[in-house]
Amino acid sequence: MKIFPKSISSHITVHLFREGRARTERDWLLLIIIGIGILVIEIMWSMFFFHDNIVVHAPVHMTTISTTAIDKNAVQNAQAVFGKRASMQSAYESDATSIADPSK
Repeated sequence: MKIFPKSISSHITVHLFREGRARTERDWLLLIIIGIGILVIEIMWSMFFFHDNIVVHAPVHMTTISTTAIDKNAVQNAQAVFGKRASMQSAYESDATSIADPSK
């Protein structure tokens, strides 16, 4: 059982082979050009949808930042934690606090 009819298979072999040899340079060039074309189309497609969905139709809560929504208590707690860490670091660096090294 043949996969292609004789008219199609003879047409394919005429275009694929020249003088009984495959045209590999042409085939690779065609493959690379098609690959680059698909890559360019994919990049343009992604840019279009990014611009359309994110830039044009961005929700309002994504475009405005409210300065009154910052919790000052949380900021003060974070500053206290980092201040305590900085004091502990300076104590360890000045050898005021000894560290028990389990490897010794």
